[in-house]
Amino acid sequence: MTTRRTYLKALAAAAALGVAAAGYWPVIEKIIRPKRMPYTPDPQSGADVRYVRSVCLGCNVRCGITARVVRHGDVEVIEKIIGNPYHPYNRAVSFDKQIKRYEQLAYDTPVSKTLDSSDGVTFSGTLCPKGQSGIYYVYDPYRVLKPLKRAGPRGSGKWKTISWEELIKCIVDGCTIEETGEKIPGIRDLFTYGVLKQAGFEDPNSVLADMKKDVDSLMKIAADTKTTYDDLVNAIEEFKAKWSKILGEKGLKLEDVLIDPNRPDLGPKANMLVWYRGRGQDNADVFYKRWVQSLGSVNWLRHTSACQLGYYAGNRIWCGVTDLQADADGARVIIGAGWSMGRLHPGATGQGAMIEKACEGELKLYYVNPVAPRTNCHGNIIWIPIKPGEDAALAFAAIRWMLENKRYNADFLAIPSLDAANKLGYPVHTNATWLVIVEGPRAGEYLKARDLGLADTDDQVVYVGNDKFAIYKDVERAELLYSGKIKLKSGDEVLVKTAFQILYDEAFSKSFDEWLELASPYPRGTSEFMDYEKMVIQMVKDFADAAPRAGTVIHRGVGMHPNGEYAVWAYRVLDTLIANFHMRGGMLSRPLTTSYNSYLYNVSDSGFGEPVRWGPPIDRHGVDYASTLEYWLRVKKAIKEGKSGEEAVKAAFPTKRPWYPFTPEESYTETFAGIAEAYPYPIRALFMYYANPVLSANYGVKFIEVLKDTTKIPLFVAVTTTINETFLYADLIVPDTTYLETGTNGVQFLYAPGRGVVRAEGWRSPVIMPLTMMIGTCPNGHPRYASMWELLIDLGKAMGMPGYGDKAIPGVKGRKYEGQWFSMHCFWEY
Repeated sequence: MTTRRTYLKALAAAAALGVAAAGYWPVIEKIIRPKRMPYTPDPQSGADVRYVRSVCLGCNVRCGITARVVRHGDVEVIEKIIGNPYHPYNRAVSFDKQIKRYEQLAYDTPVSKTLDSSDGVTFSGTLCPKGQSGIYYVYDPYRVLKPLKRAGPRGSGKWKTISWEELIKCIVDGCTIEETGEKIPGIRDLFTYGVLKQAGFEDPNSVLADMKKDVDSLMKIAADTKTTYDDLVNAIEEFKAKWSKILGEKGLKLEDVLIDPNRPDLGPKANMLVWYRGRGQDNADVFYKRWVQSLGSVNWLRHTSACQLGYYAGNRIWCGVTDLQADADGARVIIGAGWSMGRLHPGATGQGAMIEKACEGELKLYYVNPVAPRTNCHGNIIWIPIKPGEDAALAFAAIRWMLENKRYNADFLAIPSLDAANKLGYPVHTNATWLVIVEGPRAGEYLKARDLGLADTDDQVVYVGNDKFAIYKDVERAELLYSGKIKLKSGDEVLVKTAFQILYDEAFSKSFDEWLELASPYPRGTSEFMDYEKMVIQMVKDFADAAPRAGTVIHRGVGMHPNGEYAVWAYRVLDTLIANFHMRGGMLSRPLTTSYNSYLYNVSDSGFGEPVRWGPPIDRHGVDYASTLEYWLRVKKAIKEGKSGEEAVKAAFPTKRPWYPFTPEESYTETFAGIAEAYPYPIRALFMYYANPVLSANYGVKFIEVLKDTTKIPLFVAVTTTINETFLYADLIVPDTTYLETGTNGVQFLYAPGRGVVRAEGWRSPVIMPLTMMIGTCPNGHPRYASMWELLIDLGKAMGMPGYGDKAIPGVKGRKYEGQWFSMHCFWEY
């Protein structure tokens, strides 16, 4: 044991050996004779203390928070952040009395009971450590508080501060990196609307609208199978001649307006500016989308591929909604796949409700994950280990068991239309009975009414028995299992199956054990595999027994795999089989929000005179390659060279990069690949906000090659609070405010299932004034601080963009201020 006496002897011995110099003695003195300063308790109330309710951004779950702010002289400091008991995510708990609560505090509960109640019971809301540590985002010693301009090659880490005015001028009109001599281009000439206005066109939007109409006409010519390659080339030349003449009268060339006059379908030059945001939050999302659309670009992009693009794509194709999960509050059984307990969505706070219900015996949670859960909650959280990427196989094992044992809701699945479903008490219907052509050139298409002469429409067809077919909306029930050859009105004979029959055939293409073998981490035939089989059967049986109060929770891991959307579909089939969509305890989408952008003022991202836009985004999501001039020029040229129709279609491939017509949101990887290969067009400027793809995207370090290349990205502007692995390569860094200041201010929706509430939203309010540099004063007297908000307002005003300056925000039609316009010169006016 070391005592003070032996410690001093050791120090003396070290000094005698020359190890400790005299300069160390002040430090030693503090160690052995520490001076203790008495600290009084933090003030909880009084004139210098206030509490602010807001919304967290420690992760994207957006829980409610209560921040305690204390004034010290002229400075306000955030001293503590706790949960907001009025918020559905946080739930109400008491520090004075252990209680079990699954709901938020009643809204008529006095606020005093959530601060320092006089009756001995004070309610708070649960909040994870990450939410409580939000203070450190504000007071990070490495925060960027002033505009920075690089002072060396990209990625050198060399910066110098510049004024706000110099920042705006550099972005708009370009500037020089003095240390290297590089010329950084501005974005003024990308603002096509402004180019037309400056040239003398009184109504640039009418010019752009007329040009887009001509592009649409070109595309009709291109898609017409009767037109030839020469017809299409001539039509493009006529388009160029017409618009070269119109623009030439004002001193412009077609190249001043379009990215590529030979490919007018690529759109105006405004598309060469890309805005890419990382974490997205309303109303910030709406605000910078407004700016991008005011510029006229289609490239307002999001980070979804870094977290859940497969999840969103699978959900969207399945039911038209991107975000939905099981209602944990009402469910009795949940199959959870892809989320990591205590780490990822639905967040520590959201997961807390599920875990607590399981520990209380009110929920059985099957945890499908390669890694074991942190608790089993008295056996109510059951681990189903799985090989990474094999979730679809596990789901199909479950599907086969349910079909084989007739544990699905056949009555619901037999309903072919929404009207019929509503009559029978269901909020939705399925396509289970719809007939699908499964062979020939139309394989994969629904059988249509016109195919059988039932009507001159494209309505889907169902089989109703006794060799009779009907339009799906004309009957209340139809056959689930049907497969047969039918003769079309054209005389062709095709094989058709119901969608349910296709699922049935796929599920029975392997035995239960064969499906399970693909997913199981244990070899088939071992005792571990047999135990695994029993667990999975029990999982599916419990799931079916609890219907419709059962559902699947899928996120992150599953949704991020390359086969993510297929795995999501497979799990959603389980939900479909038990008819749990929009049922208590089943699958719910996000709660509704109020129409916060259109009460009195139109502060939305459109409807304020923004330019007409067209063309594909740089990552090509949501666009069919077969709808482009590139495709049709290649097809028609191949036909001219003597190829058949099928050969001509093949000749249109490969493309430089794939196109993604069914993908609902954007891809980091394809964005940077498109930029690298200038496909479908080169870009001129990249703005990134709250993003770090180098760190967060798969193999994101590959992006560095593109980020460093000034020929691929001539201008790179980063809007951020700190310099990260991606923003290290920026030309200009714009200081932004955190979510506890003015950053991402405004309404925040609740993710699915939103604790089962029908309508709810949180509001993120500034907790303290920003720490970024003050850049001026708004006409209404409010101070202006460097931020994303003020950047876009000043850029909009500098270039004369619609939606900024004196005439910026219109009153909503049919409301109090219809016909009036309001100014936007600063964030506070917005």
